[in-house]
Amino acid sequence: MKRGCYFVWILEKAGELIGFAAVLRDPKQNIGILDLFAILPKHQQDGYGSYFLQRLHKEENLPNLLIECEYPTDESKQKRIDFYEKNGAQRSPYDWRSFGVKYEVLYLTKDDMSRDDKIVERITDVYALTLPPLLIRLLTHLKKGVEIMVNAGELLKDIVSELPGAMIVHKDEWGADTFLVGGKIFAMNGTNKTGQTILTVKGLPSDNEELVELNAAISPGYYMNKTHWISILLEDESIGAPIIEKCLKQSYQLIYDKLTKKMKAEINEG
Repeated sequence: MKRGCYFVWILEKAGELIGFAAVLRDPKQNIGILDLFAILPKHQQDGYGSYFLQRLHKEENLPNLLIECEYPTDESKQKRIDFYEKNGAQRSPYDWRSFGVKYEVLYLTKDDMSRDDKIVERITDVYALTLPPLLIRLLTHLKKGVEIMVNAGELLKDIVSELPGAMIVHKDEWGADTFLVGGKIFAMNGTNKTGQTILTVKGLPSDNEELVELNAAISPGYYMNKTHWISILLEDESIGAPIIEKCLKQSYQLIYDKLTKKMKAEINEG
């Protein structure tokens, strides 16, 4: 985490803790994310929440403050969104997925910027202060409008069509599609022992370890070397097209780089 980008606020009265909040901010971009915001239960009906939020926005001296709220799948989550809207937050038309959790994004702004995309699309810039680029690319996803479920089969075909020399060959005995370049497998699309659809790809060991740790839909390679390969559960809602595309292309490149010069030349000529 870069120094000077994470700030914690405490609300007290006569030495008694009322609430607390934390803001991840990028002063250079005049934007921040409300990472934590809480009022102790016994004070939640006393108006402190509205006071604290408005005071925090003013004292932070940030024109734009983004607010992540988990999708309102129950009453408590809906109440949280209602609270922020009551206090001036605008609801954006974006889906934001971060580490397998789906959020709505709201924002408080002091600017005359009325376009949501000018504000909300900078959320990844703020996260870049704390996370390595690989995790941001693979485990976060911002999409405007209604999230469309990925047709994994068509998506995989489209990606492979862009990779020089790549082809898909179905293996009946494995019950899976194999993805080949230069006769070498760089991915497999099949099912695991419970019948769930998975994509198995090669990756760098350090990246694989981190992805497996941070996303329950990614596991060590199924029937493959569990250090160098990972399996991605395609049916999981946390897995979007960006993860699939980046992992598949990286796997292709790792295998392609190990091919002989003669094989690479044949692929490039073809």
